[in-house]
Amino acid sequence: AVRSASVVSEFFEAARKNGGKFPWLTRNLGEMDKTSFARIADAVSDAVRNDHYAAMTVAIGAAVDGKALFAAGAGSEAVKTYGVHCGELVKAAAQKAGGGGGGSATRAQAGGKDPSKIDEALAVIKEILSSKAGNA
Repeated sequence: AVRSASVVSEFFEAARKNGGKFPWLTRNLGEMDKTSFARIADAVSDAVRNDHYAAMTVAIGAAVDGKALFAAGAGSEAVKTYGVHCGELVKAAAQKAGGGGGGSATRAQAGGKDPSKIDEALAVIKEILSSKAGNA
């Protein structure tokens, strides 16, 4: 089983290094089972609810059962101050991978048919977050 707590703290350390106006991260988790993906997605969205991570946005993708899955979590500050919307992020990614989905501003999941497009799909999210964070 994937230790989601240690994975999430590793994400948050990496997100801080992106700099810009708020910390953010996109990560391709490779191939994994649905339970592990759900556990990590839940751990991310639980963590960004914490005030300490309120400005953080994390988007992940993985190949699960021959499909592409995406999830994103954003803290309240990332949403209110910087206009991050997780539903829009995962929808844009899923469309690249031949699928759809969405969700709220703070938490969303989506899927696509083509797992070979995960990196391309995450690049779309990276572009959106980079411009919102002023990295671009």
